[in-house]
Amino acid sequence: MTTPARALTEIRSDTSHLDSLTDALQTERRLLDELKKVMVRQRESIARDDLEAIDESVFSAQRVLRTLQESRRRRRSLLELIGVDRELPLRELEEQLGSVVNDTLARSRDELLASAEAL
Repeated sequence: MTTPARALTEIRSDTSHLDSLTDALQTERRLLDELKKVMVRQRESIARDDLEAIDESVFSAQRVLRTLQESRRRRRSLLELIGVDRELPLRELEEQLGSVVNDTLARSRDELLASAEAL
């Protein structure tokens, strides 16, 4: 059985999982930013009483939400692969992984959290 310390050592020697997690977080952030733009367009369409644009925005939002759901599944799978709880709150990433969390991963996490808050 792999101990947590051994698992972290293995992660340090193979950063591909951490790189994939970084990519997953960046993808989620881009999707949240895109969803925010769709919501702004939808709000503007409602203000203009533009039913066609409202319909388009609803379909766009659904598409982004489906893609976001897949991206979150990917993140959860990667967290599990790394050896932490797949439902780990992102704010606890350093607490669970410690020094394995590099600057790029931490920045990607922070940007995702900021985008989620802005949305």
